[in-house]
Amino acid sequence: MRPILFSLIFIASSLHSFGQNRYEWQKDRKRYPLTEKETEMNEYILKYHREYDYNWEGRELILHLTEHRITRVVNPEAIQRHNRIYISLRNVASVVTVKARSINKEGKVVYFDQNNLKEVKDEDTDNTFKIFAIEGIEPDSEVEYFYTLKVNRRFYETAYYQFEMPIKDASLSLSCPNKLSFEFKSYNDTATARLDTANKRKNYSLRFQNVPGLTREKFSYFDASRKRIELKLAYNYTNTSSRLNTWADAAKTYYKTLIKVDEATDKLMDKFAKTLNDNKDWPTVKRIKNIEDQIKNSIKIETSSGTYHEIPEILKYKQASVQGITSLFSVLFSKFEIPFNVVLTCNREHAKFDGTFDSWSFLDDYLLFFPTTNGFLSPNENALRYPLIPAHFTANSGLFIEPIKIGNFKSAIGTIHEIPALPYTFDKDDLTINVKFDSELEVNTVTQSRVFVGADAAYLSTYYELMTNEQKIKFIKELFNSSIPDINIVKWSATPSVVDLLPRFQVDVTYTSNHFIEKAGNKVLFKVGELIGPQSELYRDDNRMTQVENTNNRGYDRVITVEFPKEYKVGNAKGLAMHVDYKDGDKTPFLFESTYTTDHNTVVITITEFYKEVYAPLSRYEDFRKVINASADFNKVTLVLEKN
Repeated sequence: MRPILFSLIFIASSLHSFGQNRYEWQKDRKRYPLTEKETEMNEYILKYHREYDYNWEGRELILHLTEHRITRVVNPEAIQRHNRIYISLRNVASVVTVKARSINKEGKVVYFDQNNLKEVKDEDTDNTFKIFAIEGIEPDSEVEYFYTLKVNRRFYETAYYQFEMPIKDASLSLSCPNKLSFEFKSYNDTATARLDTANKRKNYSLRFQNVPGLTREKFSYFDASRKRIELKLAYNYTNTSSRLNTWADAAKTYYKTLIKVDEATDKLMDKFAKTLNDNKDWPTVKRIKNIEDQIKNSIKIETSSGTYHEIPEILKYKQASVQGITSLFSVLFSKFEIPFNVVLTCNREHAKFDGTFDSWSFLDDYLLFFPTTNGFLSPNENALRYPLIPAHFTANSGLFIEPIKIGNFKSAIGTIHEIPALPYTFDKDDLTINVKFDSELEVNTVTQSRVFVGADAAYLSTYYELMTNEQKIKFIKELFNSSIPDINIVKWSATPSVVDLLPRFQVDVTYTSNHFIEKAGNKVLFKVGELIGPQSELYRDDNRMTQVENTNNRGYDRVITVEFPKEYKVGNAKGLAMHVDYKDGDKTPFLFESTYTTDHNTVVITITEFYKEVYAPLSRYEDFRKVINASADFNKVTLVLEKN
């Protein structure tokens, strides 16, 4: 989440007319010649090109960004995916050019009708798009489009050059005045940029050929695994030889933006701080949680389109943008003299924070870190309270901004540190289940207690407390109906609470069902494994491309007690015992274990399952897969009840 105010000023060193070098496609081109293997692909990107053209306009550095793509589409599904083009208008000053066409297998060309260009707004993200459809695409056509956008102040860029479908030829080019210097870093690849100079300009280029498609895989994040280039403006030699936009610069800029208050605002904050009833004699954690609870319970946080950035308007309207609420927290913790760092990081679903490449494109999201308690707070996540933060910011790194004060001078220093994953005990989903049979062995009565601890409990508690009674009943039914279609709920209760700083949400249900019972002659089949509900599985995943990445550490403890009529016995109880682990030296980061005991007509099954690490290397994928599949295997276990 970048600050609203930037402090960088660039002095124009040369003028370059974009119009003289406007990007254009080949007007009367032929279709691409393909090999026999290439013709077998239903979707194939023949050309993918991104071009960055930087020029001075007065004192402003302006970017003209061009994207050009040619895709061969064969079947109706591929046509459906490529006949509509979206152009994001975020930070775009104007759309300079949009062109599109299709070329069928006979070479007939159909051009895009400019009248079909529409503008739409995504209310969830507050982003606006230009959208256009390419009509009349036939099977085995080449769909081609390019557009050029005029963009203000883009000094950091992310360029992906890997998609689900393969790419025949991909390229990236960047042109800029000679006094400027850009740097590039590739991820999930080793590509490097080539530099040429001509006509007082620098021209960078990268080319990639025969890039394989990337499969979307479970326990992996697609965007973070794609081949991509990060680029940044590193130097402006017009007036300095110092590196631009370093981590130190970011620390000072962000801190100044967040902590900035004038005299009038400071008085408002003094008045507001008194309403929070802070007590310096309390333990630090209690003080943090008191401040957090009161702010989040009284101020609405607009995560997508927040416009209230300044503290006076936040206090007046009780609404805040992400930057605004972070600023409010920062000023308050400073006033209360509770040591903290602002942490800037990114969502690892899209990219891992790279502390070795100081691109501010990684500085997307805020956290607060308290060094005296070693805990984090998410200022803009209302449901999650200290010490819980969104999982996608953990198991990552970030820029930790520490305030410093020398006399009356206030500033900050920035250092890169890890944001560790939370312990597996911070995300639990535990079950205690007791099962009885009716006298005819046709219906089960099940008493079940399900206890969520951590983030799921926080979200469930938040939503549950806002529900009407009718909505609560519907919620309970939906929680079970997916795995027990004939469920008949006899009674239920739900209890939100907080235990040892962690949210807890307990659902107690008694229900009847015949879903788990099948008759086979004189035998009764009881689908005991289905009591734990559907499980993740990795049975059909033999050509793994990416390392394992869990959303977060987590654990599951389950105790199932099954009481059956005295005249019956279990014929295959040994199938309940399973032990699958993943060893890493003397540690066991991943485990599924089920054990059982029998006593007359009762079977007690105890299951322990945990995932104590977020990552596992591709070389150990098979070991991880066995643990995941163990829970799915247990889900299929059926007990055979036979008469004595």
